[in-house]
Amino acid sequence: MMKKLFDLLTGKPSTPAPASATIAPTPEARVRAFIQHWHRQWTHARETMGDDVDFGRWHSLVSEADQAHFDKDCGSGTSDAYGSDPDFDPATTEVIGQRIDGTQAQVHTRRNGAASARYHVYDLRHDANGDWRISQVFTLFDPPTAPVINAARYAELGTLSTADAPLAAPNDDLALDENLLFRGDRRIEQDDLRGQITQQVIGEIDIRSGVLAISDFGYGFDDLQPLARRAPLGRHPVETVMVDRRVAGIRIRFDPHRRAVTWKAARTQQGTGIYGVDAGNLAIFDVSGLQTLSHIAQERCFRQWSGAGIARTLALAHPDDCVITPSGYGDGAYPAFWGLDDSGALVSLYVDFMILIEERDAGRYVSL
Repeated sequence: MMKKLFDLLTGKPSTPAPASATIAPTPEARVRAFIQHWHRQWTHARETMGDDVDFGRWHSLVSEADQAHFDKDCGSGTSDAYGSDPDFDPATTEVIGQRIDGTQAQVHTRRNGAASARYHVYDLRHDANGDWRISQVFTLFDPPTAPVINAARYAELGTLSTADAPLAAPNDDLALDENLLFRGDRRIEQDDLRGQITQQVIGEIDIRSGVLAISDFGYGFDDLQPLARRAPLGRHPVETVMVDRRVAGIRIRFDPHRRAVTWKAARTQQGTGIYGVDAGNLAIFDVSGLQTLSHIAQERCFRQWSGAGIARTLALAHPDDCVITPSGYGDGAYPAFWGLDDSGALVSLYVDFMILIEERDAGRYVSL
């Protein structure tokens, strides 16, 4: 009550005035209007809530800005996070690029801050009423159109993978078996895991350079290391095995007609064949796809995958040059293996997400 009285006496409204539903004649005009509206909502939240954040109120403020400027059922994705540094600020934001292609458009902005620049890419569409509306927005910390790796770094990656790189045995505590893992059409009946195990081919990966990497696709590529051993070229089937609606393993079969009988760690030159996950996924991809991949293209690929959240192939530089999958139970660290036939030839590459396993004496993990 005292606050309302104070607002009446000072002429300060208790809630920000809603923006009028005006038609934006250009994509840039719509983006600028959204940034101003969103920042107005954030300023009001900061002045009225302080450090005691009411997320229900914040959600309402963001939703009002989103509804005024985004397509139906689209939004900025900022309603669940509130910080002292605003995501959008008209005073420090400049438009650095715009592209219009018929009824579709992109606007790129850069927000200059004290610590580092922040970039946004807005996708917009022109509706039947002659209005530009935002369909989605991406937040980046690198220039959107810049490549994820430069030419020198790309050339270096190619030298870190060879056709005759030595293969090493897996960690002593891993006694895993690809053939057991990928034995589908069966049930598992364990105290903590029960259900049908299914195996399926999800597509093919197109390997053009033979230089493969395994990585959480939500990471950057500054520290990326390719597998030390090069993979056979060509299009190869990709299979998953699932249980309890989770991917328990994924593999590439270089020769579907031959069976692996021994396994070696699929290592980088400096690694152990264990790959960390921090965004709930692992991707296996041909490193040649990074040569022309921009930061915004990487974000689009990752959002394309996360929207469905299933194992599938993606296009980095070419169709199907990447396969990405949910990582078992989520974040963690997972081993990858080369499968060799009885002649010593590579016939598979697989990742075990450590679901269909059992820990035996001496801390050894075996496949179920």
